[in-house]
Amino acid sequence: MRKNVVGRAAAAVVALGFLTSGCSDSEPAPESTVLHFGLQTDQPGLGYTDSQRHSGFEYDMATWLADHLGVQFAVVNVKPDQREEFIKSGAVDLMIGTYSKTDRRLDEVSFAAPYMLTQQGVMVLSNDTSVNQFEDLADGRTVCAARGTTSIEQLKERGVNVREETGDGACVNAMLSGGQDVRAVSTDKLILHGWANHDPHLKVVEPVAFGHQERYGIGLKKGDKALCEKITAALKQYLISGVWENHFRNNLGSDLSFQEHKPDPNRMDRCD
Repeated sequence: MRKNVVGRAAAAVVALGFLTSGCSDSEPAPESTVLHFGLQTDQPGLGYTDSQRHSGFEYDMATWLADHLGVQFAVVNVKPDQREEFIKSGAVDLMIGTYSKTDRRLDEVSFAAPYMLTQQGVMVLSNDTSVNQFEDLADGRTVCAARGTTSIEQLKERGVNVREETGDGACVNAMLSGGQDVRAVSTDKLILHGWANHDPHLKVVEPVAFGHQERYGIGLKKGDKALCEKITAALKQYLISGVWENHFRNNLGSDLSFQEHKPDPNRMDRCD
């Protein structure tokens, strides 16, 4: 076990050293270079694993990013409340998992951002007609959200009764089962659209959008400015290449407008 850990750490050092050494993207990386990317695996359309098959926008983006950087990658399943811990411990080299850049998180990790924009939304069972506006959530019903997300604090600030679960999938299962008094699920609206596309028993309450803008970024160890700038440059290329739009349509559907979700590639965040 110790040999595996040491070997993985050594490979990561070689890989990250290559990425920050100033080599061109077209120059081949060492053949054994494998980076560990943290991804969500219970978010259809964004990051989802079913019978060991990975899919979703973020998985496709991770695949593009690894190819662009000339490395291979392995997927590490990371729960929302584990993200900072996994980055700081080195369990993942890059965190790609609907990871909103916030001031609080910047105290612990760095971000290359943004690659996606969204806002908080609400999802209910498809036959539920009782929720048409945010105020309908304040009637005592329980709204589920994943622990360690920005959704929790934004719901509590607005006086909503919140049930915390380990991930969005657990929230969806709690609502579908009907046995835990969960009447709605709240998280980023894009995540909800992915679930609604995945399961016809679910629907997004379209008029409801609230809270601050969520700006998804790629998390990495705090203070690694060279790597942050390398990943930011790659994300800018991803946004202007046309691949971003293809990945969005393929994973989140052609009916969902991407204009409000795509960042301006000429206004990427600075790496501090």
